[in-house]
Amino acid sequence: MSGSILDAVPGDVLSAVVGAGVAGAAGATRWLVTRRLPARRIWRFDEGTDAVVVVATLVKADTNQNRLATGLGQVRGVSLIAPSLMRAYRSANVENIRLSALVGGSDLERNLVVLGGTKNNAVTERILSGLGGQLPFTLTRSGEVINWQGDIRESDFQNGKVVRDYGVIVRSVNPMAPGKRIVLLAGLRTYGTVAAARWLLSQGGARQLPADVAVLVEADVLPDQHVGVPRMIHQSRL
Repeated sequence: MSGSILDAVPGDVLSAVVGAGVAGAAGATRWLVTRRLPARRIWRFDEGTDAVVVVATLVKADTNQNRLATGLGQVRGVSLIAPSLMRAYRSANVENIRLSALVGGSDLERNLVVLGGTKNNAVTERILSGLGGQLPFTLTRSGEVINWQGDIRESDFQNGKVVRDYGVIVRSVNPMAPGKRIVLLAGLRTYGTVAAARWLLSQGGARQLPADVAVLVEADVLPDQHVGVPRMIHQSRL
């Protein structure tokens, strides 16, 4: 009887087993290089992240009481970013979503993905206030106008409908918890939030893009409310 169990394994079987192992390792490496690492460059969170996704809060009248809800832009934004977060982090829980009006103090001290402008998202307002003078822009008039170092933008209308909207992406340290980070996607209107999410997913993983950055984008809005491919207007390292 041979002293090695490998002596009892036919050569072709052994080759197949080894080949499968090599192929599996190669596949895992390919996944890491082509999918996971680029996704992590988008978010820049720590390895074991369990980020909280915060969406804007709308108050809607429902018979004799008000109920909390969110907007279509926030829903679209979450549906866009969820697959990327799941690719980037095994522990990502895309159901970990909070309405901004219900976010508690402990939530603010975590990694945050925040969708929506200052008009309906108090967390957005807190983040922008916390970052203060680091930012190259301000949101004015209830968040419906952006002033980027003198370049003033607001949503474009035709026949009462938005035909072009603007959004900002902010990726930085969480000003409420220095050990954590935030990604903010805020539009002047709901379409701008979608534009910000689309730009982040397509361009946010670029190696030349700083980890801490602010970006202003614009996108056309079609008659069916589809938000077109966003275009970058300004970019600034934070």
